This record gives sequence, C-alpha cells and structure tokens, in this order.
Amino acid sequence: MHVPQIKTFLGSRPYLSVFVAAVVLVLLFFLFKGEKAPDMDLTKASLGNLVREINVTGRVKAAQEVDLGLEKSGRVSSVNVGEGDRVFVGQVLIKLENGSITADLEKAKANFKSAEATLVELRRGSRPEEITIQETKIENAESSVGEARQALLDEIKKSFTSSDDAIRNKVDLLFSSPRTSSPELTVPTITSQLEIDIESERIQIESILNSWEADASIFTVNSNLTEAGVEIKDNLAKMRVFLDKMALVVNSLEASANLSQTTVDSYQSDISSARTSIDTASSNISTDNEGLVDANALLNLENRNLELLIAGSDPQKILVQEALVEAAQADVNKALAELRKTLIVSPISGVVTKQEARVGEIIGTNTTPVSVISDQSLQVEVNVPESDVVLINTGNSARINLDAYGSDIDFSSVVVSINPGEIVLQGVPAYKTTIEFLEEDERIRPGMTADIFILADTRENVLNIPRRAVLRNGKREYVRVIVSGEIIERDVVSGFKSSDGRIEIVSGLEEGEEVIVFIEEQ
Repeated sequence: MHVPQIKTFLGSRPYLSVFVAAVVLVLLFFLFKGEKAPDMDLTKASLGNLVREINVTGRVKAAQEVDLGLEKSGRVSSVNVGEGDRVFVGQVLIKLENGSITADLEKAKANFKSAEATLVELRRGSRPEEITIQETKIENAESSVGEARQALLDEIKKSFTSSDDAIRNKVDLLFSSPRTSSPELTVPTITSQLEIDIESERIQIESILNSWEADASIFTVNSNLTEAGVEIKDNLAKMRVFLDKMALVVNSLEASANLSQTTVDSYQSDISSARTSIDTASSNISTDNEGLVDANALLNLENRNLELLIAGSDPQKILVQEALVEAAQADVNKALAELRKTLIVSPISGVVTKQEARVGEIIGTNTTPVSVISDQSLQVEVNVPESDVVLINTGNSARINLDAYGSDIDFSSVVVSINPGEIVLQGVPAYKTTIEFLEEDERIRPGMTADIFILADTRENVLNIPRRAVLRNGKREYVRVIVSGEIIERDVVSGFKSSDGRIEIVSGLEEGEEVIVFIEEQ
C-alpha cells in the first residue's frame, strides 16, 4: 500500500489512527530504552448490549396438568375463566378480595419513587435559588393533595347516591319487600336458579348499601380515602355483577295480560340506566383515587427534595439514601408478594380443565380449585443451583439447543415454574425449574437432550470491555491504558457482567479508548 493510500485509509478510520499511534509510541518507548517491546493485546471500549444467561441441561418431556391453589385463604372477588377456556401465561384466573393489600402496594410504589428521586437530587447537590423554587413546589403540592382528597371524598359520596338510586329506585321496582331479609322478584325469570341467586344477592347488596351509607356520613377529607376508594370499587363491582343478572331477567320479559309492553320497556330502560350509573361511578372512583395517590406521592417527593436541598450532598447522607431506596424497593417487593398470594395466575398457556371457585365463597390454602393443562405438548425440566435460581423468575425467556440438531438451531422457550422446594444434588441445593417451548415443532421429541440458556438479565447500549482487562487490588478496580507511549493505570467503576466474559464500565473510560487486555511480563 502506498503512503497516500495509507493516509486515506487511516483518515477514514479515526479510532484506528489513534490505535496505531498508541502502538507506535509504545514500540518507540521500548526501542529507545534498548528493550524489546512486550507482547500485548489491546481492545477498545465500545457500546453494546450485554446478556447474562444461566446455562443448564435437561431432557425433553411431555407437559403435565397443573393444579393451582392459593397461598392464603380468603373470599373470592372474581372468577375470570371457566372450564374449557383457553388461557395464557400470567393470566389472572381467580382473585380474592385484596383492597387493603392493593392500597399497601400503591403506597409502597409511591414511597419507592420518592426515595429514588430523592437520591438523584441528593447526588446532584443544591443552589440557594433552588430552595426558594422548591418551597413553592411544596405549597402547590399541598394544594393539589387537598383538592385531590376533596375530589375523592365528593366522588365517594356521589357514588353512594348513584348506587342507592340504581338499586333502590330502579331495580327495586321489580321486587317486593326488597329491603328486607326476604326480597322476592315480581317478574318471571329464565331459570329458578337465577331467581334464587338474584334474591340472595339483593340481600347482600342491601347490607353493602347500609354499611356504605354509614361510612359515607362520617368520611372527611382527613379519612383514609385511598383505602375507602378501593373498598368502594369492590362494592361497585359486586353491584355490576348483580345488575348483569337483572339485565338477563328484564331482557327476557315479554308483554302479557299482566305486563304491558310499556312496563317491559320501562324495566329495561331502568336496568340499563342503573348499569351505566354504576360503571360511571366505578370509573370516577378509580380516577380520583389514582389522583390522590399521585398527589400524595408528589407532596412526599417535594418535601424530601427540600430537606435534601437544605442538607446538601453529604456523602454519608447519600449512602443512607441509597439504603432507603433499597428498603423502599424491598417494601414494594413485599407488597407484590402479598398481592400475588391473593391471585391464582396461570403459569402456562393452555386450557382450563377444572374450575370450582365461586364468587363470594371462602377458599382455603388446602384446595386446588383450578387445573390447567398445557396446550403445548413438550417441556424441559431442569435443576437450577441455588446460586443461579435467585437470578431467574417465571416468565423469563430462554433458548434451547437440542444435541440432535446442534448449537446452531435455537428453540424459543419460557420459564413457566420454579419449585420452591429444594433438592440436594451432590451436596448442593437445587430447584426444579420447568421450561416450556413457545412453539410446537415436529423436530422436538421427548427424551432429547437439551442445553438451555435462561435469560437472567440484560443491559442495552452500555460501555463495555473484556472482563479480564479489569484488574483489582483490594477494593480498587483499574485498567491499563497507553498515554504518550507510557502504560498507566486508570481507576474505573464496573457494573454488569455478561455471560460471554464482558463487563460494563460505569465510569473511568470513554467510548473508543484502548485498554490493555494482556501484556507479557518482562
């Protein structure tokens, strides 16, 4: 290659020019010292995606039926499937009443957001003018909380009025003695069982309305309106179910000698209007409840921000705040765990073969009211060591290589279950984990040996280098770079480690900088 061509080649590749110059400087340095330049491997810090995978092996087997139960007992608030229904991974099949747990979760999430935002501000530091601005933000946030509480209180009372009108002024036209312990429908029904159900539920609705009316009369802006809003949402949901059954009754009515068409039309219109009122009330309660949660979270955030602005960025306070963020995340995880105990969630895609739960009944922990069989025929069961099982969860994606077809062919799959009970293999605790193929493929057969790579975590577009380029001395992490022909050590902060031997560099290097991966000792 001629000199002009070399210049053109290097000129179009600035990183390569820097790389060549660095190597030349190192060679000249050792040449003038009269020593032979050591052999070394250099690499450039680059942006890219990092992946951490858990590798395990197992054998393909036919899928089994899954019997599903609850971790805690409680009253069923909703049943979302029936026998023969097709379900997907993660779908909620049965839910217990969980209003207070849901409120705890929302509170934990708000606290986490507040703690996390506080940490960001604490690290940034503060200026005098920021304090004045922050005090104004707090005043605005307090005003927003007051407005949000008043709006939710108004809607709670309004929703009772709407519900009372829907039931007692519209639905009760079709009952005799509707507000007693023995209400009776005065119009014919499709089935006798439907009539029994409706009359029984009217008693329950009356109890709900009486309790609701008593609570609404004592609610103030200082009451626990968030929890009250969640409870009222449950009440409205029960009324909606009741009104759906009433709709079946009135829509099946036909004019007769004892029932004019005008009366039939009036009944149908009243029930339709009642259903609309309940739906509107439920939507408004949700909106105002979310508004109050958001307003409180904002106020907490603004108060904490002011405290941190005044305190300044004390390194010790930053460490304390980092711990508070971790504690807040733990509270969110705990609340999520408690919420999951009130749900039966399908771990697989398939078909419901058994569903015995009924709305309103109490289910214990020793029952399995739902069974689901996979609609995909094949799975792989593997034993994941305790050191790896903490890195994965149900729903994690995975890829499978079958020995019969080699490592070039990947079969997509997903983690559908992780057994909480350990087994001991050669003295090491492990946990049986089930991986399900996402698509049916005639090439896959039971008994085949499978090599599974479970995706545990990823980082996208992060600065990274080979892991062996990062050296350690105690708690210190550093890399070796070439500056003006000399090898110097530069401190770095590392982060995520990938399965293929690369490591994220959080600080200390810039994209395109060369670091020494290996150097021959002299």
